[in-house]
Amino acid sequence: MITEEMILDCYNKFREGKLNHVPNGMNANSANMTMVWLDSLINTGKPYHRDGSALQYEIILNRIKEDYGVEQLLKAKAVLMEHCEWSMEHHNKPMKKHRAVLNSFDIIPTADSVEFEKNVTALLSIPNLDKPQGVVKPVKVATTQTTEVFERDPKVKAWIIQNAGGLCEYCQESAFIKEDGLGYLEVHHLRSLAEGGSDTIQNTVAICANCHRKMHFARNKVKMRQDLIQRFSDRLKNEYP
Repeated sequence: MITEEMILDCYNKFREGKLNHVPNGMNANSANMTMVWLDSLINTGKPYHRDGSALQYEIILNRIKEDYGVEQLLKAKAVLMEHCEWSMEHHNKPMKKHRAVLNSFDIIPTADSVEFEKNVTALLSIPNLDKPQGVVKPVKVATTQTTEVFERDPKVKAWIIQNAGGLCEYCQESAFIKEDGLGYLEVHHLRSLAEGGSDTIQNTVAICANCHRKMHFARNKVKMRQDLIQRFSDRLKNEYP
């Protein structure tokens, strides 16, 4: 039986580059397969099609999050999600415990702006993001003299920006390129959260900074909103009564 101590021993030796290490009580083949598994999670991102326990998932994801950060965590999680699907298809295993572990590492809505943007950046490193459900009724956590603070879902912002493909969804001009190589777009809620709007992809657009200011202050801002809803009618909904 592979124990938590064996898994952590392999992980620590992997980080040290000692890929031939065999923990006490673990056979050489299991140790080698664990090293290959860690390489797929941390380096290559390649699918791993061998048995792995839910305990292994939990231990390694916790360590990757702590040692490598959210971006690498999401990449490792994507590899393990593929592993779950493979196991269910080829071995007819329900993988309930494994999926529960993966769900526990999901990125959740937050009102912390620093954490929010960090998670958005991490998500944008993953190609072809799944459409997020978002939050129909975001939670208000604070009110200041100038604004109301709500929890927001980083997956919504990341998907909207990725889906825009580097173009402002209003003026259709290309976004300028930031130092990290990504195009700069801002996300605008067609009906603001303070007015009861949802934090979903049905109520958000990716637009350039200039169009964003117009959406808030231009004389024709209502028409701009209506134009966007009409242009992207397959996605956007008018949430105003």
